[in-house]
Amino acid sequence: MDTVIVTTNLGHFKAFRLLKTPEWGYKLELLDELEFPEAHARYADRYTDSAGRRASGSTVHAPPFEPRAAEQETARRLVKLAARQIQAVLEREQPEGWHFAARDEVRQSILDALEPAMRERVVKVAPVDLTKSPVQDVLSHFVPR
Repeated sequence: MDTVIVTTNLGHFKAFRLLKTPEWGYKLELLDELEFPEAHARYADRYTDSAGRRASGSTVHAPPFEPRAAEQETARRLVKLAARQIQAVLEREQPEGWHFAARDEVRQSILDALEPAMRERVVKVAPVDLTKSPVQDVLSHFVPR
């Protein structure tokens, strides 16, 4: 079975092809890796001007700046970006099924942002962030021993 494994969080994305070799068993081939720079930007870089003042607009009637709403909007954009990246890899590779690993806080949001045809082909979901884990840890979550 041709399988892709995707690991993501809101700052980093990795996609692997799961390969079975006669001598070594299972191994992973890196297909795609992407860093989301917006996720790593500092608060001051995103929401203040060069003097350190919060951006508020040039008119008296400008709406007040709400950091929480801005953070939620950033997270929403990053979820969409991760979903688009997953979609692109799955369309390019055309696997029979795929595995997905992401933390509970973002996993369902990313799955909901995918097309239904892609969601239906998910074989296994792991509720952990494996983006910075060694390949053996990724394998241990998805391959039976």
